Amino acid sequence: MDSYKDALEIDIKDLSSKILRKWKLILISAIIFALLAIGYGLATGSQLPSAYSEPKKITLDDLKEELKGKLTSKEARDVELAYNAYIECEKLYDEIDTPETGVELVKATQQVLEIKKSFTPDQQLYYTALFEGEGGTVSKPFSGKINADFSAGSGQNEVSVKLIVLAALAGAALVIIITATKYILSPVLKTEDDLRNAFKLPIISSFHPGDADALEYVYNSMYACAKKADVQKVCILGSAIDANTAEYKQEVSDMFPRKDMSVRTSDYMLDDPDVLDSIVNSDGVILFERIGHSKYEDIAKEIERCNNFGVKILGAVVVE
Repeated sequence: MDSYKDALEIDIKDLSSKILRKWKLILISAIIFALLAIGYGLATGSQLPSAYSEPKKITLDDLKEELKGKLTSKEARDVELAYNAYIECEKLYDEIDTPETGVELVKATQQVLEIKKSFTPDQQLYYTALFEGEGGTVSKPFSGKINADFSAGSGQNEVSVKLIVLAALAGAALVIIITATKYILSPVLKTEDDLRNAFKLPIISSFHPGDADALEYVYNSMYACAKKADVQKVCILGSAIDANTAEYKQEVSDMFPRKDMSVRTSDYMLDDPDVLDSIVNSDGVILFERIGHSKYEDIAKEIERCNNFGVKILGAVVVE
């Protein structure tokens, strides 16, 4: 009986419920992955971002010191010498007395400027910074260069918050994907709608384990169903082989009045002669199936065996 496979559907609501029940595991996985991201960042030389630190406010002089701090003593001295030489050249322009002196001064100024080409990027940035701040202003080109190349105290080497968040989401998604995959691929009964839609069985009753009062209602529903079908001999059969389900079946079976109706409870052993005898000698069969335990294939075999023997299936009781 393979037709039931085509009729099986994924119950999104039930799947969502299963995933939500894993919230602790999802949270733990997210935390673990976030910690792994932080560990990776620290291992590569980054620092933890501070949630309480405010943006560092610095003056232009502080910025110059920050830039100078990135250089060696010799590198900083070379930059300052070049800057001072250029400033001296600028002062001498006011003292030019002959054209020849002006030409020589221009050449000297150009030579000083040429020195800048031999500087490293950090030296060039410090060299440029030394020219800033006259009148308390900073030029737009220099401001743009600072934002692009250097940000004092900006935490360029901090562990990326985005990386941490993405890692946490990946950890949570991993648990969700595994849970969903396990749910979809599991070959066991997931909801009572599977019995209705895939196996075309009416649901006589359903109950949660541990609810003693519910068994009375289950019995009344089964008894009414058997009476309505004018069945005198009932076989309660189920593919779930766990001890609790077997106990529930026996308890309900004991509630039937023997003078009105003959009831036999059979375990799932369709090749057992006693079980086959119980099915053949009954007027109707009631399936007792448990969500998460009864396998689709076993339910299909039960139905097929009953159909082959010409025994009517009255419906199913579902243990949720």
